[in-house]
Amino acid sequence: MKARSMLFTLYGDSIERYGGEAAAQCLIALMGALGFSPQAVRAALARMVRQAWLQRRRVGRRSFYALTPRGRLRVEHGTSRIYTLDHRPWDGRWRIFAYAVPERKRSLRDRLRRELAWLGMGPLAGGIWISPYDLHDHIAAFVQAHGLGPYVAEFVGKHLGPAADRELVARCWDLPAIARWHERFVADYLPRLESLQQRLAAGEGLTDQAAFVEKIHLVHEYRKALYVDPWLPAELLPADWRGRDSARPLFCYHPLLHPPATRVF
Repeated sequence: MKARSMLFTLYGDSIERYGGEAAAQCLIALMGALGFSPQAVRAALARMVRQAWLQRRRVGRRSFYALTPRGRLRVEHGTSRIYTLDHRPWDGRWRIFAYAVPERKRSLRDRLRRELAWLGMGPLAGGIWISPYDLHDHIAAFVQAHGLGPYVAEFVGKHLGPAADRELVARCWDLPAIARWHERFVADYLPRLESLQQRLAAGEGLTDQAAFVEKIHLVHEYRKALYVDPWLPAELLPADWRGRDSARPLFCYHPLLHPPATRVF
């Protein structure tokens, strides 16, 4: 578990809801409760500032950190996916992203592929990725930040066949692997949810810090679905799709943990 990744979770779940800015010492304390050393937190903060995910504001000897517009766009994209029970509506059009990045820029090309996968796009062919959703703002920000303009192009269009749209989805995304990820999440967290429900029914509960740690770990684990599940529209998925079953532990467990967890701030 990397400090940088956990900081993204912390900002998306908590800090953005309480003003969006936090002092370095506050971040070190919160991350310390999650098992990270002060040195690891400081290094992650410095790296995120260099990468333009965070901006630092100094007041005397104190430093405060907030998401940059680029960082906020990334966090908002992630939270809009993981905190949404229903699949987003589809307008019937496909967004197509094509690239031809020179071999001398191989590492940048690999970063581009990882970014497209994180955004939920699927590879149709070499250098061609597709999505049913409008991801232009996110893609444009990445392209501009990395100077990829000369090597990429975006399109919007209809799929005319010969295969059906659902067959196209099965070709571009590994639906069985996505379903297995959700099954594992349910297997891990549904028993924890039921255990807490029983404790609360018996008049017991968690300490504020224990609730905070459990809540952030819950969200952090569920956020990993962003690398696996593009949250495709229902009409593009099999009729018996169970990929959203994992939402139950999140949407039932999170509200139980949230009130005591907020007292840690």
